[in-house]
Amino acid sequence: MGHPEPFDLEYVCLGNEEHDTPGVRERFPYFVQAIRDAHPEIKIIGTSGLGPGLPLYDLMTELQVYSSDEHYYESPEWFIRNQHRSSAARTTASGGPI
Repeated sequence: MGHPEPFDLEYVCLGNEEHDTPGVRERFPYFVQAIRDAHPEIKIIGTSGLGPGLPLYDLMTELQVYSSDEHYYESPEWFIRNQHRSSAARTTASGGPI
């Protein structure tokens, strides 16, 4: 089963619309560390939570993930008002956006 030979996996995304809970803050770092230990060449894309009101940016910054995947279910007007949000994104120590 699986892919017959190795291939150049560059990124892996951890999480999908997590809420900011003690459990996520406790367990998420274990997954990050396990991937880094096994495959330090893979860039980790973290999660920012479900919407702009539930940011996990502080945790993603602390863990120095390469980037963060935002999931926002907002009106078209919200996106127009926030179109520069990504332009002002912080970067991690690894150089990727968060």
